[in-house]
Amino acid sequence: MEMTNSLLPLYIMFDFTLSVSQETFSPHHLSRGGSDETETRLEEEKSVESFHSVAQDPIPQDSGSITPSDIPPSIKHTELSPSTLSVVSQSGGKLGEAGREELSSPLHELVILKHPIRTRGLKMKPPNVLVFSESSATLDNTVAVLHSTLQRHRYCIYPTSKPLLLSSPWSDHAQLLVVCGTVPDVLAPVFMSYLLSGGHMLCLCSDFLHLVLPTFRTAEVRERELVHFSYGRWKQVPMMHHIFCYQASPAKSRFPQEDDGHRLTNPPKPPATVEVMDGENKKHTLQVQVLGAEETWHTPSLLLASVGSSGGKVVFSQVHLEVDPGQYESEETKFQALQKSDKARLEILQDLLSSHLGLSVAENQGPLPAYTPGYFLGRHELKLDFLSALQPRLKADNILKLNLLSLQFCGKGVEPAKPTASLMPVFLHACPQRFSTVEYFENLHSEHIGRLLIFSEVMTSSMEGLDGAVLHHGLAVVASQQISGAGRSGNAWLSPEGCGMFSLQLHIRSDSYLGHHVPFLQHVVSLAVVLAICSQTGHEDVDLHLKWPNDIYVGDCIKVGGLVVKTIVDNTMTVCNIGVGMNLDNNVPTTCINTLLRELKLAPLSLEKFLALVFTKLEKLLVTLEKGSSGVDQVRQLYYKYWLHSNCEVTVIGPQGSKQEVTILGIDDFGFLQVLAKDGCAFSVHPDGNSFDMLRGLIAPKVK
Repeated sequence: MEMTNSLLPLYIMFDFTLSVSQETFSPHHLSRGGSDETETRLEEEKSVESFHSVAQDPIPQDSGSITPSDIPPSIKHTELSPSTLSVVSQSGGKLGEAGREELSSPLHELVILKHPIRTRGLKMKPPNVLVFSESSATLDNTVAVLHSTLQRHRYCIYPTSKPLLLSSPWSDHAQLLVVCGTVPDVLAPVFMSYLLSGGHMLCLCSDFLHLVLPTFRTAEVRERELVHFSYGRWKQVPMMHHIFCYQASPAKSRFPQEDDGHRLTNPPKPPATVEVMDGENKKHTLQVQVLGAEETWHTPSLLLASVGSSGGKVVFSQVHLEVDPGQYESEETKFQALQKSDKARLEILQDLLSSHLGLSVAENQGPLPAYTPGYFLGRHELKLDFLSALQPRLKADNILKLNLLSLQFCGKGVEPAKPTASLMPVFLHACPQRFSTVEYFENLHSEHIGRLLIFSEVMTSSMEGLDGAVLHHGLAVVASQQISGAGRSGNAWLSPEGCGMFSLQLHIRSDSYLGHHVPFLQHVVSLAVVLAICSQTGHEDVDLHLKWPNDIYVGDCIKVGGLVVKTIVDNTMTVCNIGVGMNLDNNVPTTCINTLLRELKLAPLSLEKFLALVFTKLEKLLVTLEKGSSGVDQVRQLYYKYWLHSNCEVTVIGPQGSKQEVTILGIDDFGFLQVLAKDGCAFSVHPDGNSFDMLRGLIAPKVK
């Protein structure tokens, strides 16, 4: 694919903030600092005079260094989402107002996998829990109760919508689908297909029961009825019942009223099995089990239906397990009864999720960890330069305001503010207790990348420590735990303790290969992470691989790492903020690097050594890219050594439904997938923006 030189090509995996650029870009290297001498605790305690005295006598900048004045104040920022991105067609196009090329015809050719990549081991579904409801209040309630019920750091809980469920390849990437209330007709077959193919579902007061268990009939309950039901060891629990309850053949058309004066002693029993048809008119047998019943009519309040052939399971609850008692505060009788049964409500939900749907639930996990201060680590002179450059942008109390987080730089004798989600004090002259500066700097052999580092044990997200400012080429922000880690396309990134997480700011100027191909950077970073582990002596058998475009896998089925890149572009340089998360020493939610190393009887990696190795490898790769075509080829071959997609077949679906089988060749100069058609024609494709599987819904520009 030929790209125009006047346009910086945008890549779908980047969250780009763009201004029109007529230049090209290259990595910028500061000329100051960068010795390989060992950093020690003693050096961290050196007196850096008071921060104000440094600022009053700033150190002059080299001609090659970047200062805030290098960024024109009139940069226009335009946020581009995957759905608004365009690519350059082979037939050409015009440059839009936001600096992106607009095609004369829309992007509409889809690419889907025909033969998925081979499987080396046990298939492990991503830890995604999807929640659907047409009521926003019910959706919020359900997401909230799942967050408090499921084990923290093991699952990503996403509210979802009808358009997403109809358009995205979510079914292979969800451990659980939670459905509340009414199911639109168009979604019913989608949900049924998910269940019959092995999916697990929790339906809370949902009419999806009509489709799965069509032999059941409806008995009407008074709306907002408070009933008593029993399940397992929980007896006569008062709960709010759905407006309908279900049974095989009701003796009456409604629940007994208060003055009926009788109970149903011999309620009809539901069938033990039912048969349903899939979209191809194939019969499936479901085993039906009543888990809990209402006390008056003994009608089913909790049901389990299992698909023996595939392992699919669905639990139906006709009591409102998602409803917090506070919603009935204005109705005193109901409120008091529900308050007393609230502990049982949550315990029942936990038991259903763990015993029947196979999820791990929370057991006294306590509140989220408290935010902690940061520690500014690095060589004395580099810190002086950094602080001097920052001075014009600091507010009162030495506070630097970023987009979502403010950093308060605290010298000796300064009383720090309390760390919060929006404010992090950063100590200039102290060392953290849980991060070894000695081990980190002993293993760091880069000249620029990672030479300055801010470490915090607990913060919202390491990316927030960089977002919103041009700071320093190679500056890293590291967190032991993140409260609000984020991945590609807004996906949540789980951040349990032991996970290797960092963000990095790189400044790229206009006279290099990478400057012409900025989207290629994400591939270089993911390769650096894999090389940092696999290129160590004795680590040759560690089974790490790269899944296009920027995920890291054990084998080809278990994700252990990923990255996101956010970029600001102007006429002189590109500032790239890169966020990386790697399962380093945490087996939750999947597996981790140190488990692999221990299985091979190798020593585990500390966070400090892992970071140092990654930063060293990344800088070497960036330098290699600057050697011209030979260096680019060298990086490509290293990338292909670890990637999963060689000779993988995909099918291109054209605008009129025509299909074309193609084979993946590799990646082009901008990181797009390059494919080969049967007629020998090669072209490039990119993702459609779905957040589940980047190899589903690939898009190719229409070629005239």
